[in-house]
Amino acid sequence: MKRVIIVLIFIVLAVGVALSSLILLKSNEDRGDFERRFIDSPLIGTDTLDLKLNSFYLVGVDTSCIYLGNLTQTRSLFTFYKEAGKTVLNQFNLADQLAAHPLGLKLSALQNSLFIVDQQKPAIWMADLTDIAAAKEYALSHYMEQHTPLSPVSLACTSFNKLNKQTEIIKLDFADKTSKPGNYKLIAQADGYLCSKGFLAYTNNHLVYAYTFRNQFICLDSNLQEFYRGKTIDANEHINFKVVKLESDSSRNFSKSPLYVNKMIALNESYLFINSGIRAKNETAYAFKNSSAIDVYQINDGRYAFSFYIPMYKGERIRTFKVAGSRMAVLAGNYLLTYNLKFN
Repeated sequence: MKRVIIVLIFIVLAVGVALSSLILLKSNEDRGDFERRFIDSPLIGTDTLDLKLNSFYLVGVDTSCIYLGNLTQTRSLFTFYKEAGKTVLNQFNLADQLAAHPLGLKLSALQNSLFIVDQQKPAIWMADLTDIAAAKEYALSHYMEQHTPLSPVSLACTSFNKLNKQTEIIKLDFADKTSKPGNYKLIAQADGYLCSKGFLAYTNNHLVYAYTFRNQFICLDSNLQEFYRGKTIDANEHINFKVVKLESDSSRNFSKSPLYVNKMIALNESYLFINSGIRAKNETAYAFKNSSAIDVYQINDGRYAFSFYIPMYKGERIRTFKVAGSRMAVLAGNYLLTYNLKFN
């Protein structure tokens, strides 16, 4: 009997060691051979608003107001601000002519201009934020994916060029009818489309595109002239997948689950903020899982500066964020969080 008990104890210990090894191996799968320079949290104060739905997204942020869109109410713009110490959330309906486009509308805002992009056909509308019911339509020759305003009358977007099989950043100027769209060709590592997915952000004559599946970003001016090419602090220079063609519908897909290197970005006048998908070797798996690591780079030359965490809120990680000056707006689950940033 004693021997049976010893054998059972040995088996339990062996299984425990094996499971611990598997868990440790799994926790190290996304771990890179680099370290982050963490600073004390720069997030000062928190204003929170329960939006009740997780279908909201950030349209724009300025020092006094946050603009929101909703994926299920695509013809509405929501504004959030403080007035006499009270939280105010207003809803405004877009132009009546957009009723024929109930799906696929995506909003962005800059200063007093609202851009309404149709992601199901090549078209865009512009409106003044003081009169969003009066939107003017512009037909385009290509579909937009990522887009960001450059000025009240111009924007930059990404579009896939089927002729040269490359994704391009395109500038559209709606005030100058004689100007031709400028473009900047992104570097392809496979098909030129999936391999080049990424994020666009703009502020103060700096347009940044960060690739999702590799450690690279580029900084351009508002005319798409290159300032520099930068790299994030991890070492993932190449995508970790191949692109395969599906026989069923001739579409293209990943050969395996891709490694998300850069998950989202934001800019202010001084810094580029990147939410990294790669854990550093000086981070615990617990901290990385329960927070969002933000790596910060100097906007003037792309040099790495420091990192900090945005903690989960009520069990929810951040879905997206934007920065304007020292103000950061964050969406986490149903919640809109507003922080002030203070860097020592």
